[in-house]
Amino acid sequence: MTDSKVLDIEAIAARLPHRFPFLMVDRVLSVEPGKSVVAIKNVTANEAHFVGLWVLYLVGIDNVRFKQVVRPGDQILLKVDLVQRRRNLWRLEARAEVDGKVVAEADLLLADGPKS
Repeated sequence: MTDSKVLDIEAIAARLPHRFPFLMVDRVLSVEPGKSVVAIKNVTANEAHFVGLWVLYLVGIDNVRFKQVVRPGDQILLKVDLVQRRRNLWRLEARAEVDGKVVAEADLLLADGPKS
């Protein structure tokens, strides 16, 4: 594929295994094979993460590791520990396990949202 070729959503779906809600690319503007991609994701108000009232906002993710593939039929057990809370910031350690094995882990930083 050359830089001049624009890919629409159908062309992207033909090349990637991801589907809603994990297909987070709506258009590819350019590709330099083996080097770079420029793409667009359109953000709408009816996406799942904007529905309802938010109390905490995700403001940072560090030390993310995906250790094993999760497949349909797996049951993910999420374990989250509060490491530190200072004013409106929350630092958490999160793990995802399947059958007792850690499949993903990350350090999360959250901030209080607006009070209603």
